[in-house]
Amino acid sequence: MIKALNFLSDEKKTFKNNYLLVGDNDFLYLFIKNQILDNSQDSREIFTFDCADKSETVDQLINVLGSQDLFANEKFIIIKNINKLSKKNSNILISNIKSNNSHQVLCIDNNFLSFSYKTKTNEIKNASTKEFSKILNVVDISTPFESEMRQWIELFAQKLDLKITNNYSQKIIEIFGNNFSEIFNEMSKSSLVFDNE
Repeated sequence: MIKALNFLSDEKKTFKNNYLLVGDNDFLYLFIKNQILDNSQDSREIFTFDCADKSETVDQLINVLGSQDLFANEKFIIIKNINKLSKKNSNILISNIKSNNSHQVLCIDNNFLSFSYKTKTNEIKNASTKEFSKILNVVDISTPFESEMRQWIELFAQKLDLKITNNYSQKIIEIFGNNFSEIFNEMSKSSLVFDNE
């Protein structure tokens, strides 16, 4: 399992694999999803399934995963709340993802991770999510500690093409703590102001 900061900091990252995002931070899920879409060279058809939504069936998801249209573009399939799947449905879905699927898949489990004091790392709690972690590249999207926020601010500044100082970073942390969406919004506004100057 790779921490989201390390995952996003890798400049050689092509974002072409299938991923499993685990952790409690919705902003990081959206940010990583947007990075994957922004880095794709083709226009993709995007499908989103929520396993917690009882109106969406696994059969619908399997049909989307298994369908190939000669004239359609590659699909980007987002599967939320995979931890809500039954063991049987998890196995069916894992089998379909593994079977030479040409579509890109992004799975999400927004549950908190447990911390192992023995290994000093976050660990997946849900049994079904653990099975998905065996076939997908796992990214930890847990809310980071405030001590890690300076690195996040530098990453956001790089993505926004914003030149920042240590004083700017410190003020942002003092005001917003580890609230990603507020920090990113404030930095986006700053990048617009500096672009106009």
